[in-house]
Amino acid sequence: MGKNGERWVLIVEDTATRWVELYTLQEATSEITPYLQRFIDSLIAVKERAEVQQDRRKEIADKSRSPAESFDVGDQVLLKTHVLSNADKKLSSKFIPKRDGPYMIVNKASPTAYVIANIENPNEILAAKTNTLNRKKIPIATVVIYHITGTEKTRSVRNNFKMFSRALKPVAVAAAQNGAKNFSTSSQMNYKVVVAGAAGGIGQPLALLLKQNPLVTRLALYDIAPVTPGVAVDLSHMDTPAKVTGYKGPEELPAAIKDADVVVIPAGVPRKPGMTRDDLFNTNASIVRDLACCVAQNAPKAIMAIITNPVNSMVPIASEIMKKAGVYDPARILGVTTLDVVRAAAFIGDINGVDPCCVTIPVIGGHSGVTIIPLLSQSQPAVKLSDQEKIKALTQRIQEAGTEVVKAKAGGGSATLSMAYAGARLAGSVLRGLKGESNVVECAYIKSDLTEAPYFANPVVLGPNGVAKNLGYGTLNAYEQELLKAAIPELLKNIKTGVDFANKC
Repeated sequence: MGKNGERWVLIVEDTATRWVELYTLQEATSEITPYLQRFIDSLIAVKERAEVQQDRRKEIADKSRSPAESFDVGDQVLLKTHVLSNADKKLSSKFIPKRDGPYMIVNKASPTAYVIANIENPNEILAAKTNTLNRKKIPIATVVIYHITGTEKTRSVRNNFKMFSRALKPVAVAAAQNGAKNFSTSSQMNYKVVVAGAAGGIGQPLALLLKQNPLVTRLALYDIAPVTPGVAVDLSHMDTPAKVTGYKGPEELPAAIKDADVVVIPAGVPRKPGMTRDDLFNTNASIVRDLACCVAQNAPKAIMAIITNPVNSMVPIASEIMKKAGVYDPARILGVTTLDVVRAAAFIGDINGVDPCCVTIPVIGGHSGVTIIPLLSQSQPAVKLSDQEKIKALTQRIQEAGTEVVKAKAGGGSATLSMAYAGARLAGSVLRGLKGESNVVECAYIKSDLTEAPYFANPVVLGPNGVAKNLGYGTLNAYEQELLKAAIPELLKNIKTGVDFANKC
């Protein structure tokens, strides 16, 4: 406890999963290892020294106002190192944020300590409520510590963030060491994102979510449907910065794609009564082929995120088209398998009785039926299932989750909203990678040499040029090895179907 009754909170980052965990000081005292306790003690000592020095700073403020005190709520800061990183360098170095921001000050804890939130995802600070601190996990490290003095303080933080997020002051770069800060100016990178198939059941909610992403400067919506410009106008009335434009019909496709950084492709048709799988494939394959041709001509460096089913075949089609155009870069073509990941996390969250946002679970293979392989043995936290039959049942539920939605909608549609959410999540991660943020990890279906299948989904690191590193899939247990063995023949067949189609064009 601080001398004013504050409750300190420690945020411990897991660099492998990019999640952080909050501990109250009471928890830290009883549960965290001794070296972490020493780290907490050093933080408290630094704060106490800062309080002793506060009066002196006030006395000299009129003569020489320090850069640290010149920052206020609402200012953007590009965090280089943490203000307390040298309190005990050996112990605290692992807690320094692994990326440069941008962050925004949402409250002042003291003249030299700030409550900072990630501008890209304001929910990171809002997730920290006084009644849910115990073991609450939130995405990505913002800062190493902040403190909350009670419900009123939390409410004040929340209101301050809302108040200043619409009128941000110029960006500054803060380099903090030993309690001293140095600042310089820096520009924020922004991107053009295209949604191809924006008038459909996935495309519209996907566009809605992307309109809220602060990294998106221009959002181009394309579809053959005549309502597409109206969808763009509708979204343009939202009070978020991205400029939205709508394009309809093949003649306007080049303008939509021109100079895009990311092209997300939910375009296609769902399977309808009387339609064979071949009919569905030929229709969607032709759509992806034409879109890939346009990307090759108008935005060859764009990263394509393909949602159109069957993803296992569509990624090879797009790849072959880009090869023919002489602009193929396997790091820039991704199949969106994120929905399998979020479904697995949701189901495990229900079983374990925890927030699904706390669950990390890799899903590998492909994006249909038996090619979907959730690695339940690698789930964090571990799945609370010991019976092998229940593990098998959960695996099959994840594999057939799309059918579960179709049945629940009584034939009135497929998984559109959850797919839009998953697509927006992957697109957001791609943008963060483009921006240069480190350790951005998602599962995606990519060109691969890990197995016999030339395309395969597993965790990858996203960077400035798309896929920066293939992380593989680690060690599988005996059951998962059997799942992989069953998936490979189906993947090979799906991939061959896609390649053969592209070669006929």
